[in-house]
Amino acid sequence: DVLRAKMKAMTRIADMRRRLSVANRKLENLANLDGLTGLCNRRSMDRRVDAAWVTCRDAGQPFGLLMIDVDNFKKYNDHYGHQAGDDCLKAVAAALDHVAADTAAGPVPQAFAARYGGEEFAVVLPGATPARAEQLAAAAVAAVHALEIPHELNASYQVVTISVGVSGMDPATGEIGSVFRAADRALYRAKDGGRNRYKIAAAEN
Repeated sequence: DVLRAKMKAMTRIADMRRRLSVANRKLENLANLDGLTGLCNRRSMDRRVDAAWVTCRDAGQPFGLLMIDVDNFKKYNDHYGHQAGDDCLKAVAAALDHVAADTAAGPVPQAFAARYGGEEFAVVLPGATPARAEQLAAAAVAAVHALEIPHELNASYQVVTISVGVSGMDPATGEIGSVFRAADRALYRAKDGGRNRYKIAAAEN
């Protein structure tokens, strides 16, 4: 009887530990995801970017990045309301995640999408050549336009669109901050150029 009781107690303890481990994994996953869109949040993205940069550097591979902004989103939010704004961001995030997932299944297996903050997103492309990064920027622009989310105040288009800045670098020749700065500059060139498009920038040295 004593032995049986001890075995039952050990079984209960093992079960509790298993449940605790599952719960901790779920909490960790939630901590890494943006609560609205389900994409990687900024903290998780920064961590994954740092690891991917080192991997690409050690493997002699390039590193690509898309910085993305929803065009005239403040006007959308003000005109259609915050709930519609949230729904819009969710739809854009899903489209970008689909582009990244298709990429991950192909020649850029470590690609992922993240919410950078507000209406800004990023698609991180470890191992992507400049030509491949450009292809994916074009795919992202087309995917969001194809959603055909009405946006009366987005001049010329009347639907929700995005602007994209594209950058890339050989990690052996620079640092990750240069890639983000270059992509950000390219993003604003895309906006200044009329939105609903992408622009390519060379990374800083």
